[in-house]
Amino acid sequence: MDMLAKPVRMNPDMVKLLDKMRSDDQPYPVYNQPADQADPKVCAIGQSLVTDANLAFAKRNQYMWYVRELARLFRTRYGRDLAFHLELVMRKWQTLGLSPNILQVIACEVHNSLRPDQVILPDFGRPGQKSKARTARHARSAKKEGTGTGDQVSGNADPVPRPQTPDPTPQDLP
Repeated sequence: MDMLAKPVRMNPDMVKLLDKMRSDDQPYPVYNQPADQADPKVCAIGQSLVTDANLAFAKRNQYMWYVRELARLFRTRYGRDLAFHLELVMRKWQTLGLSPNILQVIACEVHNSLRPDQVILPDFGRPGQKSKARTARHARSAKKEGTGTGDQVSGNADPVPRPQTPDPTPQDLP
C-alpha cells in the first residue's frame, strides 16, 4: 500500500493535460451519458492504442481495464475532480505493474479525441535538437547491428552506412 502514496512521474504532455483539466469548468462530451453510449467511444480509442503497442494478451486486458476506468471517469467527473481521480487511477495501475508512459499516452489520446479543439501535441524539444538519450540509443543500436561508425553520439559520423571497398591488391596498381 506504500506504493499508492508515491506520486506518478508525469511526462510534459500529461502535466499540460492535468493543468488544462484543473482549469477547465466544461465537462467532456461523454459526461452524464449512459455507460452503454459513452464507454464504446472511449474504449475504441484505447483499443486501437493497446493493440498497436504489441503487448502480451494479459497486459492488453489490463490496459483495457484501465481504459474502461478512464471512460467511467470522463463520464462522471470533470474539472479538478477529474484531474485528481485521473492521477489516482494512474497511480493504481502503475502500482499493479503497468507502464506509466503507456498509461499517460492513453489518457492524452482519449482527451485529444474527446476534445479536438484542445488537442495536446507532444513536445519533442526544440527544433533541430536531439535528446542525448535518443542519440546514445541510436549509437548503441548502430554498434550492435554493425552499421555506421558508432560515433553518432558526437554527431561526427556519417549516418548512412557505406559499403566497404577492399584494399587494392598489387595487381590492381599501375
